[in-house]
Amino acid sequence: MHRRWTWGPAALLAGVLTAAAAPTPAILLPFRAITPGTHASGQAQVHTTPAGLTVTVLALDGLTPGQAYTAHYHAQGADPAADPCQARGEVTLTFPRGRAGAAGRLTLQVTAPASRLTGTKGASIDVHADSAPATPLLCAAVRKPATTPPAAAAVVRLSANRFEPATLRVKVGTTVVWQQEDTALHNVISAELPTLRSSDLRRGDTYRHTFTQAGTFTYYCSYHAGMTGTVIVTD
Repeated sequence: MHRRWTWGPAALLAGVLTAAAAPTPAILLPFRAITPGTHASGQAQVHTTPAGLTVTVLALDGLTPGQAYTAHYHAQGADPAADPCQARGEVTLTFPRGRAGAAGRLTLQVTAPASRLTGTKGASIDVHADSAPATPLLCAAVRKPATTPPAAAAVVRLSANRFEPATLRVKVGTTVVWQQEDTALHNVISAELPTLRSSDLRRGDTYRHTFTQAGTFTYYCSYHAGMTGTVIVTD
């Protein structure tokens, strides 16, 4: 069974997320408190531009007025099945520091090549006071815990707006698992095989399809021109 982590609702900060309209749907990620007694809350908005840049905007509330804060992307820790906020790995990207206003609100933004955050590199985002970098106040899990596909499955990774491998050869009866590891929204659609059609896949999601007949089947992502793949099925 595919395991998912769930989070409680986060406060939506009206008027704070003012980034320009994204070319692909933005992913909204709620922050949850890590330090006991923290009254801060917030939300991260992540989208990838056609130029391959990932834009992340953090809208934070309930902070100490006048206090300086910063945030980091962290890689997944040693356990790929663990909650990314509990098994934080190394820092992979740092947000510019900012100071909370009189109302305790703060917006932080960072733009970086999407390749900086692919795979397990951008598993979580944490926020901490600039004076206490080892004590995170808030964390947003970007990447869901990894699941191990069945032994009989073949895997296609969705990363950096590509299907990897782009061409896959399997036997009839093989289940192919598409693993979404990108920050951008993707899907898997085949005009030749109507049953090969996924819903929208966000980072950490998987889609499975079992091929029951031989043939060559091409598929694509409807959100990204040129993002195509092929499955060659033999007896």
